[in-house]
Order: sequence, then structure tokens, then C-alpha cells
Amino acid sequence: MTDLRGLKQTWEGLAQTDPLWAICTDGKRRGGKWDPSEFFATGEAEISYVLAHVASIGLKPRWEGRALDFGCGVGRLTQALCERFAGCVGIDISSTMIRLAQQNNRHGERCVYALNDAENLEQYGDGEFAFIYSSIVLQHMAPKYMRNYLREFARVLAPGGVLVCQIPDGERAYKMLARLRQRLRLRTRLKRLIEITQHKTVRGTDGQMEMHSLDEQQVRQVLQGGGCGVVDVQLTNSISPDFNGQLAYLQGAARLGTVSKQYCAVK
Repeated sequence: MTDLRGLKQTWEGLAQTDPLWAICTDGKRRGGKWDPSEFFATGEAEISYVLAHVASIGLKPRWEGRALDFGCGVGRLTQALCERFAGCVGIDISSTMIRLAQQNNRHGERCVYALNDAENLEQYGDGEFAFIYSSIVLQHMAPKYMRNYLREFARVLAPGGVLVCQIPDGERAYKMLARLRQRLRLRTRLKRLIEITQHKTVRGTDGQMEMHSLDEQQVRQVLQGGGCGVVDVQLTNSISPDFNGQLAYLQGAARLGTVSKQYCAVK
């Protein structure tokens, strides 16, 4: 498992070589083949899709407040959020991603990009944001960092604010493989399969994208400890190896393997 220093190095390498593909890993667009307008259109479509769902479950974010895009990359989602909120902050661990995001900013001072390579959000005060969004970001860091940032999301979210974040959940697959190991007694081979399910590595152009998971019970406990209650959970296609930026909610998940969950919580 990589620490934050290693994570920063990996994403700096990816940002400097193929930044759009590093975010939406569609194999057809690897090697600088993403059209920027098409790429940013996927961000607009995703935010529209998610906010429509948030409205459908009876939640109304405070539009006059500020939104936070955690793990903003080049600003694919930040720009779309800034269309809807009074302001938006995008933060990322890569200084190159931040520089590219600033170049793509269409909203002037209403949209702010900032480097954040600490394991907390100490540069932001309690209750500072009306809406927090994070997708295809937490999955690349070790569970201890996921838990840290979930606590921080709860802290910087305003009372009545809405948090939407995506995290893979491999707990079901782990239990299934453990039962199969016990039945068949193929201990060494199946132990390796369990490890692969819980911790996958995808090789990028420069560096490695680690894939991690956190089971739903832990997510709920951490957020509840910060005063946030999970009100909705959706299965998503976000961990597809060829994710093309077209977010979709799934009716069911594969019988075996890590599943991606999008959590919606309210403080």
C-alpha cells in the first residue's frame, strides 16, 4: 500500500504524461486521444445525473453555498459543479493536475483550485461547504486515508449539507472467496484471489494506480461519527477498467468481485 508521498508521485507522473486518460481510463482514448470538449462534457453529464438523483430522494443542496470537488484532476467535475453553486473549490494531490485545471477554468474567481497533499483538509474550516462530491478518487488510496478523508468530509460539510462520494466495496467478494477456500481447501491459491479482490493495481503511463476498497459498514460508521447519516447507496460502473466518464447506476452487481458504491449522506 502506497503512502501519500508515493500516491502524489504516481499522480504527478500520470498528470504529466496522459492526464485525461488517467481520470477516465477508456482504452480507446489512451495516449492523448481524449477530445477535451468531449471529456468535459462527461463531467457535465455526470453532475446532472447525480444531482437529479439527489433531488429524486428529496434532497435539495444549498445552491448559494460552495461545493467541494475532492480529487478534482483537471476540473472535469469542478467546472460542472460551479455552474450550479455560488462557488466551487477543486483540490488534488497533483500540482500538475491543479495547473491544468486552472487553465481549463471558465468561471473566474468563483472556481478555485488548490493543492492538497496532506492526509486531512486542515486548510478548510468546519462547515465550510454546502455540497461535497468525490468520484473515482478515494478508490486509489489505502483504507486508512479513505477513513481520514471521510472524517474530514463530515467536518467541513455544513449542517444540512449533502455529501456524495464513491468507494469500492469488496467485502462481499472477500466473504465469498473465504467460504470457497474453506470448502475446497485451496488455501494458497484462493488467498491470492482474495488479495487481488481487495487490492488491485492498474498500470498507468507512468506509475501505478492502486485500487482499494472499504466495506459499507465502515463507511457508515465513520460518517456517522462525524454527524453525517447515509441516506442512499447506489451501485455504479465507476470501477470499470475502461470507465469512459459515463456514470451509470446499476441494478445489480457481479456475483464475484469488488463493487463500486456511491454514498449520499446528510449532516
